[in-house]
Amino acid sequence: MTSELGELFRVNQSTVSRWLKSARQTVYEETKRRLQARLGLSAREFQSFLAVLDSQLDLSMSQIFGE
Repeated sequence: MTSELGELFRVNQSTVSRWLKSARQTVYEETKRRLQARLGLSAREFQSFLAVLDSQLDLSMSQIFGE
């Protein structure tokens, strides 16, 4: 995929990879900022929230796959 995009934009594949990495980071940071603000959580509370969410996700995946 990155090679095709590189050809399309006439840039090196590594440039496309950097663009995609930057875009993913921007989406992550903005999503985190908005969710934290919407929930009214401090940075520490938000990290705790993510830890609980992660553990629940692990539990749900275990139930789905019967592990």
